[in-house]
Amino acid sequence: MTTSHSTLLCPNCDSRNIARVQFGMPDISDDKLLQDEKDGKIILAGCVMSDSDPHYYCNDCKYQWRRDGKEVEYPIETDTDWLKEALDETTVIDDTEHEKIFTPDDPQAKATEADVDNLTEVLSSEDKRS
Repeated sequence: MTTSHSTLLCPNCDSRNIARVQFGMPDISDDKLLQDEKDGKIILAGCVMSDSDPHYYCNDCKYQWRRDGKEVEYPIETDTDWLKEALDETTVIDDTEHEKIFTPDDPQAKATEADVDNLTEVLSSEDKRS
């Protein structure tokens, strides 16, 4: 028996603001999939799976659970604060080739301005979801 997404309740806080966890390579040409991800209806969790990954994620209290009742041993990472902190501590320097050096500890790590813009967009969408 399949449970409707709208009838799911978080077992921790009784919220109905639940995201389904989806593993595997997403079809990035699927506009509905991308919109559902932005709206917090699904969480794209990557390609590496185990038999103790969560099936659902509460957007309100951040609780993760499985439909079979097994313990979630490997919770999905949804907190990007570590990345925001790293970017806040970053020094961005233009060099003559218009690349960006953005880790003072590793001057060999470089990214283009488009990479920095893309990362900023991802972080912005995470803030809207929180």
